[in-house]
Amino acid sequence: MSEVLLPKEKPVSLFATHTGSISEIAITNMVIDAVSTSAGYYKIKAGNKLRLYEFDLESEQETRAYIEVCKNLETTTLMWIKVKGFIIPSKGHIGRSWRYPLIIEAYDYDHGVRFSFIQTSGGIVDISAHGSVSPLS
Repeated sequence: MSEVLLPKEKPVSLFATHTGSISEIAITNMVIDAVSTSAGYYKIKAGNKLRLYEFDLESEQETRAYIEVCKNLETTTLMWIKVKGFIIPSKGHIGRSWRYPLIIEAYDYDHGVRFSFIQTSGGIVDISAHGSVSPLS
């Protein structure tokens, strides 16, 4: 009998930075696995799942940050859903690690993941997330 080798998980690292905004804004420039892109989101191809294990937020001002998901990147008007939110009440850093990760499964269509934020007064904000992508099982 021949051995069946399943594809392994691929580590994913997402990073976004912005100079700040007092209105809610999605960050359009991201660094995905050390490559800068202006797409504004990480694309999960249909048939794969993304697991996010860690989230870091650093800001110079009070900040509310969100992880948003779009369930179909093929539509003309993208609908983004806030799936996780984080708050820094003043200048500082917040880091979250989850024993049970945030899992986003793309069954039928390519999905997107992006970061958005809002601040009481503008100040530099850095957001990062770490996880892995693998085929649906």
